Amino acid sequence: MTTDRDGGEVQTTQKRAESQPPRNVTPRAETSTPATSTDGTSNQPPVTEGETLRLDIEDVGDQGDGLARVDPGYVVFVPDTEIGQQPLVRIETVRENFAFAEVVEE
Repeated sequence: MTTDRDGGEVQTTQKRAESQPPRNVTPRAETSTPATSTDGTSNQPPVTEGETLRLDIEDVGDQGDGLARVDPGYVVFVPDTEIGQQPLVRIETVRENFAFAEVVEE
């Protein structure tokens, strides 16, 4: 209770702070860990862009590019190569299941 200017008592009420609805909060970025498949192996490509390595051309694709397998199920396409060649290549483009490379040295 408080007293007004004329000496009368005035009852005041305190307004409680209303709970505010939650704001649209963006969750913090979590540290990502490499995805793994059910057998415990990494789902990350086994090569990286710019990497240089020697590959064994095992097959020729529909477009005439040489094919080299780096891991089971992962293919690197190498233009202007033939079966049996083992060129030194630089990985140019990496995708989930395949990559493109160019010959650096035959």
